[in-house]
Amino acid sequence: MRISTCAGGLIPLLFVAAATASPTFYTPSTSYLQSSDSPFSGLSFSSFFLNTFENNTPAGPGVTPSAGNTATNSGFSGTIIDSVDADDGTVDGKCVGCESWFSSSGAAGVTWTFDAGVLGGLPTDVGIVWTDGLGSVTFQAFGPGMVLLGTRTNADGGWVPGPGVDDQDVSEDHFFGVSDPDGIFAISLSNTSGGIEMDHLQYGIAANSVVPEPVSLPLLGAALCAIGLYRRRVRAR
Repeated sequence: MRISTCAGGLIPLLFVAAATASPTFYTPSTSYLQSSDSPFSGLSFSSFFLNTFENNTPAGPGVTPSAGNTATNSGFSGTIIDSVDADDGTVDGKCVGCESWFSSSGAAGVTWTFDAGVLGGLPTDVGIVWTDGLGSVTFQAFGPGMVLLGTRTNADGGWVPGPGVDDQDVSEDHFFGVSDPDGIFAISLSNTSGGIEMDHLQYGIAANSVVPEPVSLPLLGAALCAIGLYRRRVRAR
């Protein structure tokens, strides 16, 4: 009977722990021209990674993309590559000789999945910059267990994408991101037509944050129940 009473109390405990998450979404309202335009700029992190994909770098530590490759490895070069403006060292309306991430199917998009084992926990803040494609742009974020945290589109920020022309149009580059103290397992970015191009993947763990692993909540509940049973037994004596 004592075990069933304890287990019954575990369910509301897990519910309260899960309900503490409060995701904050960032939707595009102005052009993203450099890393200082990120809402994460100036915040304090215990670890933070920004991948500009310059020098043809891979995805980054602790993250796996579902599709695509750097634009160079995808067979593109020159002005056809749409990268964040400042990646060539100056903010001047274009990025010369720069790099980005490209996938041929904008409708399928790219899902970026994070590895808590590599990163020391799931990131609490994640963002990416959409740089080119056609149609409506959709951003989604997922918590532990691939639970959907929310969906945002370009319309949420009152921003209409450009024509998707291959002209280094940096003014159409816009940031999508999310913050969640309970951790972010994955994000996805897509557009409804053509290919999709993105840049400045960024993710970090906020300083002094404790992001619980999915298995830690049941363990915590079991420990608290054990303590409660022990105290009840002592009182009975």
